[in-house]
Amino acid sequence: MSSLDDFNKNQSDIENARKSNENKHPTGLEPGYKLKGPKGSITSKPQNTGDINEFDDILEELGLDPKIYEVIQPVEVRTWDSMVDGGTRLYYYKAKIQSKQPINDNDPDYDALLKEVKKVKKPKLPKVDKNDSVVVCWSDWQLGKPDGDGTEQIVERLNQMIPDFTHYVKELRKSGKKLKNLNILSLGDIIENCSGHYDTQTFGVQLNLRDQVKVARRIMVKAITEWSPYFDNVVITAIAGNHGENRNNGKTYTDFADNHDVAIFEQVQEILSQNPKAFGHVKFLIPESELSATVEIAGKVVGLAHGHQFRSGVSLKSGKYAFDKGIRWFAGQCMGREPIGDSDLIVTGHFHHFFTISNRGRWFMQCPSVDGGSTWFKDISGDWSPPAQVVFTMSSEDKMYFWDNLKFLPYRS
Repeated sequence: MSSLDDFNKNQSDIENARKSNENKHPTGLEPGYKLKGPKGSITSKPQNTGDINEFDDILEELGLDPKIYEVIQPVEVRTWDSMVDGGTRLYYYKAKIQSKQPINDNDPDYDALLKEVKKVKKPKLPKVDKNDSVVVCWSDWQLGKPDGDGTEQIVERLNQMIPDFTHYVKELRKSGKKLKNLNILSLGDIIENCSGHYDTQTFGVQLNLRDQVKVARRIMVKAITEWSPYFDNVVITAIAGNHGENRNNGKTYTDFADNHDVAIFEQVQEILSQNPKAFGHVKFLIPESELSATVEIAGKVVGLAHGHQFRSGVSLKSGKYAFDKGIRWFAGQCMGREPIGDSDLIVTGHFHHFFTISNRGRWFMQCPSVDGGSTWFKDISGDWSPPAQVVFTMSSEDKMYFWDNLKFLPYRS
């Protein structure tokens, strides 16, 4: 038999052939099921009532495990008067079904993460009385990058970032700061990728693409698992960077939606969804193909952009510095009435160094990278920036300086 579909069809034929011909079923209402991957449809055997709302027994009757499959509402109910037994009225249920089990593309690491998150229990949350939030920015991890001290040290810094952030939150609470919500802002370039971004990338990269994604996914799950119990609400917003693109000869060849920087978060979201008791308060905001996003934090609109789009449409007169290009790009988004144009705070990455500036009541913050630097950029310019990830708090109070408690993690970068 060539496929699972063929196998299921043949099994239904065998089962139907064994049934008595006394009650031939109406055309189109033959009991059985059809599967195509994780989804399919069922038609029940004749039932004596049209008021069934729980379908586990029907699934078992058809040979399907209700622990694996579930019925999707709405369900069609059809009637038929039997030609025997005095014309008894019978009921057929037709419905779509889907698998309860996530698809993992045969990734053993994915299965291991699922088992880990299912063991996590959510402890009692601290009592807070304000809508203040703490924000952590994940920018330019570039896992797989060989420059500076390499990927091994990138991972070491990210691992240290996890307990350092927990310590940061505990210290703020000791000082009386009320922190109800956690917002994780992922600003792109989580992985280095393997080719198409600069000439020597294929030669120097330290991890293949699968391993880059695997390491990033593990660190994210580890961080969220440790941090999420300390908050009532966790919102994770992720946008795409240029290193997450699928490229051919240095150019993207699919579309903006096809980007590893956001695909990794879809995997993490699916993994955590398998333990809703521990992670039901963790929400994800993942754009489909947009290169920017907005999220409300403590009553303010926060915009995310990686920063690689700043060079597009920016004239040479706009200046050579990243904040010049960023502010002019932001002004264009305002004029174009794009959602990010309403932001009170813009947070970006891409340029691998930190700055913040206020302009006409708006704030612009650029976050540093956690990698060990760029040998090429240092050689041509002499510039370098210490590796770190930015964290800060946002107040729900109506004031101009609504963000505070800026820190760079890990503390021992």
